Amino acid sequence: MNHHLAQINIALARAPLESEVMRGFTNALDEINALAEASPGFLWRLKTEVGRCDLAARISRPAGDREHVALGRTFRR
Repeated sequence: MNHHLAQINIALARAPLESEVMRGFTNALDEINALAEASPGFLWRLKTEVGRCDLAARISRPAGDREHVALGRTFRR
């Protein structure tokens, strides 16, 4: 039987992704994404024209507050 796995990762960031606090995370994204794409079973991941996923997505809270959300979607065999 042939199966595929669809996966979504949702992370609430501690600060805006452009901030100093998140720099270690954002600086590592290209390397991590390259490792993922080279791994056995990798089929596809959501990314923009520059290769990043939709990291700037934000969710509005009823109080008008904003959370910083990072989303990642992948498909694997």
